[in-house]
Amino acid sequence: MWYVDVELWCMYLLLAASVGVAVWASIRSIRQHSKADAVHHLVPARRIAIATWVLTAVAVVVTFLTGSTQPLVSNGAVFADTGWLRLTDMFINTALVLVVVAAICVAYNRWQTR
Repeated sequence: MWYVDVELWCMYLLLAASVGVAVWASIRSIRQHSKADAVHHLVPARRIAIATWVLTAVAVVVTFLTGSTQPLVSNGAVFADTGWLRLTDMFINTALVLVVVAAICVAYNRWQTR
């Protein structure tokens, strides 16, 4: 079953690369935007960016802490590693929270521009 190990290592490599690119892009974005760029065309860009970072961080922490640790059966085997179960729930629930917040923001914007 060496192919499963190869697939797992490829996934770890992709995860490390994506985290590295995200950190690099964040640092680059912070360095490029000065406080003078806080408002663009009457849109509070800096406040929106900070709110997005805070919401994402809070959602990640809260969804990790509230993630399920109930063992589950996958392909006939019981999977009971609580850390991985919580991490999986964290990713799924954080994505759902951010999609719902984005939908609310779009609806609010549509309502405001009538």
